[in-house]
Amino acid sequence: MASPKECIFRLNRDVRFSEDKSPYKTFVSALISSFGRQNRAYPGLYIQISAKEVRLYSGSHDLTTEQLKSVRQKIHDEPERFEKLIYDREFMKVFGEIRGERNKKIPRPFSELIDEIPQIANKEFYYFTELPVEMILQAKFKNIILERYSACRELNMFLKEGLTEIGSRSPKRL
Repeated sequence: MASPKECIFRLNRDVRFSEDKSPYKTFVSALISSFGRQNRAYPGLYIQISAKEVRLYSGSHDLTTEQLKSVRQKIHDEPERFEKLIYDREFMKVFGEIRGERNKKIPRPFSELIDEIPQIANKEFYYFTELPVEMILQAKFKNIILERYSACRELNMFLKEGLTEIGSRSPKRL
């Protein structure tokens, strides 16, 4: 399990020798997961707090080619389960949709599902929701975050299953 130090992202850059002294970021952020900020492919809870908004992200980001292939294989193997998770009423209410850049072409057998499940072409699978910044001052802020995160827990489990199956199988040809 990652320590708090391994979860928090750096706020400032070294500006000692730079003409540009502006901050590296205008927000604070942390990735709460088993691997902390070192592994963005493994789903966790990414929290970003700025003066204007609070954003909660989750999903898989920065996947390697092997990880992407494995997640796509998981979607290919269980398309009904994947669709049930991404169209879940609570997930849709909180996060809306899976986001991420998409490949224009993907290899077989994954390409055969593109009409039914266009998300299989994604290079990453992430989702986020925004909260008013005033919420961080509320005593129930932690509960609100946990409630929002619970809306994507099952989908995160699906992605984790795909990531942990790397090497245990190769893509099946139809």
